[in-house]
Amino acid sequence: MIIETKFGKIKGYKENGLYLFKGIPYAVAERFKAPHSISWDGILDCTHFRDKVAQIVEGDTETECSEDGLNLNIYTPSLDGTLPVLVEIHGGAFQSGSNQKMDPHHVIGNRKFVYVTINYRLGVLGYLYLGKEEFSASGNNGTLDQIAALKWIHDHIYQFGGDPNKVTVLGSSAGAKSLGAIMMHLQAKQYFQQVILVSGAAQSVRDMQTAQKITDRYKKIMKINDVRDLLTMPVSELLKGQKALCEGFGSTCVFGPVADGIVIPVDFYEKLESKDYWQGKAIIGSSKHELTFFKMMGIDFQLYGKQIARELFGQNAKIAIEDAKTLMTTYSEEEAWVKVLSDYMYRTYSYRLGKILTNNGSTVWQYSTEFLPACHCMDHILSFEPRAKLEKYFPNTQDKSEIVELGDQIKEAYLSFVEEGKPNIENWKPLNQMHCQMIWDRPSHVEMIEDEVCDRFPNQVYKL
Repeated sequence: MIIETKFGKIKGYKENGLYLFKGIPYAVAERFKAPHSISWDGILDCTHFRDKVAQIVEGDTETECSEDGLNLNIYTPSLDGTLPVLVEIHGGAFQSGSNQKMDPHHVIGNRKFVYVTINYRLGVLGYLYLGKEEFSASGNNGTLDQIAALKWIHDHIYQFGGDPNKVTVLGSSAGAKSLGAIMMHLQAKQYFQQVILVSGAAQSVRDMQTAQKITDRYKKIMKINDVRDLLTMPVSELLKGQKALCEGFGSTCVFGPVADGIVIPVDFYEKLESKDYWQGKAIIGSSKHELTFFKMMGIDFQLYGKQIARELFGQNAKIAIEDAKTLMTTYSEEEAWVKVLSDYMYRTYSYRLGKILTNNGSTVWQYSTEFLPACHCMDHILSFEPRAKLEKYFPNTQDKSEIVELGDQIKEAYLSFVEEGKPNIENWKPLNQMHCQMIWDRPSHVEMIEDEVCDRFPNQVYKL
């Protein structure tokens, strides 16, 4: 079938009840520059994926990747009518990932909504803050890509059977952190009405000083004095330098959006509390033991706890170390570190964002995933990701029926939110009605929110 947009015609295909349109270019961009619209002549074949954005892939710097990867995929059960729309922003520490990893047939099932997945620039190409006038927004190019994709979806989704006034954006990990940043951009409220933030909020927005210090580290690695020298280097060289920059425990904090006063306000948290910025409906939550993967990797916290904190949090590490020491009076050393690292990397900010959005007039449902191992993005893994991934997290569980049942329950809650504007779970009330949260567990249940997390950190998780 052929769909006509204002930028050109698109060819897709139908498979197992879904219309599939893969690799639709939504923008194009020069290196370190903001994205701009793209058009084409004739009919563009969108029956196959296009490139992922440039990233390090299992030691190979360019496999199926390029600097021309700003594309999106649309999956829809119908080309007629006005179906709700779910847009997903993938995670990957702002360094990896693509719009290709999700199975649309598993996500959509027999439901009636349009599912869209997007690519955006990553790592140095998406978030390196160059501080030069001609690259003034370079620290937010990944964010600008995401906004450009959301605008394209808003302008064109009707032609694919979607309703531009019923758009939910879901982000997990860096995708949720991206979404927290996008919500601070004035255009955001035009493009989506609902959000689902899984293991991430607005904590990865960096101040310009921190972003500049990271850039200085990168310049030293690349042995350059002028960032313009990066314009002519092969992308493989840029990624080799990025790999060196991101070595160590703090890799996931190196990149992220920047409060540059251009794309994101310098006083970003205060702006989010304003009614001038995004308002709507939100599901926000995290996992009880987000950073338990350090434990799963056999990391000795007695030896490395303080080092992990310093690399993850920078100047904020002092607070984390103090809080871990205090918790060791009631927890084991390992348990204390897992709690402090989980709270200050993720959970604290999810609860804060829930409060902020409730105060600005939004309707927020809060949750906590506590089904063991209750690790990073556990609810997304159980509900949306391919079932084959369960083996990685539950290798010794032969009968996974209980796990699948919980995943189906979470998925039902999220998709009813997409379709109907509220999660279809009895007694789960929004924060403006009851100060409670859903506990994803077996059995799942609602609890009042008490003193859930350590809460002494500033609003920026990583500060130099």
